[in-house]
Amino acid sequence: MKTSTKIGLITTGALLVPLGLGLGVGFALVKGDQARHYRGMEAYKVFNNFIMSTRGRIAGNVFNFDPSILDKSESGIFKGFKLADNQKLTNKIFEDKLLHPYDANNPFLETEKDNLGNYRAYQILLDEIKKMGYKNNNPEEIVYPTQNKITEQEISFKNGARIKVGEAKTSGETEFVKGSRNKQDIPVTIFKNDHDVVKDIESKLTQDGFVTHGFLFTRTPWENKDAKEFNNVGNNVIVTINPVGENKQNPKDFFIVSHYDSMNNIGPEGTSWGAADNATSVSVNLRLLKYFSNEENRKKLGVRLHIIFADAEELGLYGSEAFVQQFLSERNNQKTELQKNALGMINMDTVAGGDVLHVHSPDSREENLKSNPDANVSQHLRDQLHSISRARSLKLNDITQELNIHAMYEPGGFRAGETGDFSDHAPYYLKAKMPIANIEATNYAIYAISSGGKYDGYSMTTNPNAWLRKIEKKDKNGNVIFEYEPTELVETKIGDGSLKTYKYDESKYKPTDFVVTGNIWHSDLDTPQWFNKHFGKKFYQQLDTTYETVISYLLANWQLKTDKDGKTKLVYFE
Repeated sequence: MKTSTKIGLITTGALLVPLGLGLGVGFALVKGDQARHYRGMEAYKVFNNFIMSTRGRIAGNVFNFDPSILDKSESGIFKGFKLADNQKLTNKIFEDKLLHPYDANNPFLETEKDNLGNYRAYQILLDEIKKMGYKNNNPEEIVYPTQNKITEQEISFKNGARIKVGEAKTSGETEFVKGSRNKQDIPVTIFKNDHDVVKDIESKLTQDGFVTHGFLFTRTPWENKDAKEFNNVGNNVIVTINPVGENKQNPKDFFIVSHYDSMNNIGPEGTSWGAADNATSVSVNLRLLKYFSNEENRKKLGVRLHIIFADAEELGLYGSEAFVQQFLSERNNQKTELQKNALGMINMDTVAGGDVLHVHSPDSREENLKSNPDANVSQHLRDQLHSISRARSLKLNDITQELNIHAMYEPGGFRAGETGDFSDHAPYYLKAKMPIANIEATNYAIYAISSGGKYDGYSMTTNPNAWLRKIEKKDKNGNVIFEYEPTELVETKIGDGSLKTYKYDESKYKPTDFVVTGNIWHSDLDTPQWFNKHFGKKFYQQLDTTYETVISYLLANWQLKTDKDGKTKLVYFE
């Protein structure tokens, strides 16, 4: 008896109709009059260009490079790249061996594949940034840390099975990154800080233009956590923009981060494009770059702005952990110059596609700070962004323009306006110790099954089409097939009803009945097709709201002040 697990993305009536997602270039995202409400928006154009040229962007060598250049042992362990003795690992090793190379003259591939890898997205970002006129500060070749040496050892299981696993050891010029939360080694490799590559990048972080920060990481596949893949390449892209105008010497540094890789571990098909998570935020950062490519707009800027496209976030914040340890962490108990000069950081992760657009500060609960008592859990940046968005919403008479501060929905849960270390903001407040704000679109009022039953924002929406139950049926030939049925949530009032929460009907269903539980990110639903169908214009309005609010903040977070000696200097709202 055959079993089908095809999941569909278009609804007719109550049940989802099975539908393959592989698309050609000519695919229309939405048909009919619905699309005319947003297809002319700049938010739509920038987002659509990025997502349609990148699709899924899963990080890892196996998703990006021809197997012929990858070093795979007889036991099946991916050890990195095939290199000659003492050969450096540079982008020249693999750029002509890409599985899905980017061609600026033909950006949309004719393919049925949903995942085109993170390196293609990296190439696209560099091309887009160059076209805006930003200077390329990269050397002729990007040099990556020396590959870790991989040794193999055999392990046995209780059932008698035996397998070989790998273990990585750094070279003399590299080191493992210390995780920002537990301060233990994580599987991310960077050059030591006295290396010439690090010094070169560090010198360019104060110059206008963009530079790549390369690192290595170990990938642990979801489907087999014993089959680790070593020496994968990651690329952070940092664009630096200095303010223009008189009396703007020695500006403070401000960071805006969005990760560009994606993930798919929810749903049977592996068809996620990472549309909400995190092509949304990447598109906002691209629009910010376009805005500040205009010199007149840079005259309105009072900080040295760093817009960062971080890699490998979905695997454990790897790109941001690498960047923060390399350039924003204490060395010999002394802060780096960049760290001392930092004003703050905004993280954008999934800024469209949830019920509510939020702005958060870090988790200030005692248990979170026990191992990190000196973490910067300031609420200032969150509150300033919220206040600016509130003022904008009142001016426009449009409450959807507000970046909301969520309520506390359960005893012991996240405090109002706070979030966990789920994204790239974590190393910035834990290790770099700077104020942060995290912007995301989700819904903290939902009981999230996927995180073990908490009101923590892991379920993005109450939309029934994002709460899918797996229904087993038989076709006319007697074969078992599965269809996916949308599910309405039950509303519960807290107190006088000012606060409401949402949960699946426990009298009818159990958690294992669901294949998707409102957690669109990482799921088969995270595609532009699904959001255009079920969110429509709201999706692009959330992108616009984020962009406009961040612009407003950047133009209003500084002033020129003349002191009693007649000297004019920059001062900041901090």
